[in-house]
Amino acid sequence: MRKLTEKELARVRLGLPAFSVRGERNPNAKLTPEKVRAIRHGYNVEERTLASIAAEYRIVVGTVHDIVAKRTWRHV
Repeated sequence: MRKLTEKELARVRLGLPAFSVRGERNPNAKLTPEKVRAIRHGYNVEERTLASIAAEYRIVVGTVHDIVAKRTWRHV
């Protein structure tokens, strides 16, 4: 097992997990990788609006924008 970095140790000291959980492994995740791909396809290929996609998936427009811009869900 590898040693924890200073950043990871600081997280542990605060009572947080050493590593952040990404994507659908996060217990608060409302989306799956399949839904993220569908959101990007809807925006890039079907030319749907951010608002219509947000309404369909019951998420805020800013979340859709971050997904499309690959600020979030970058690993998908």
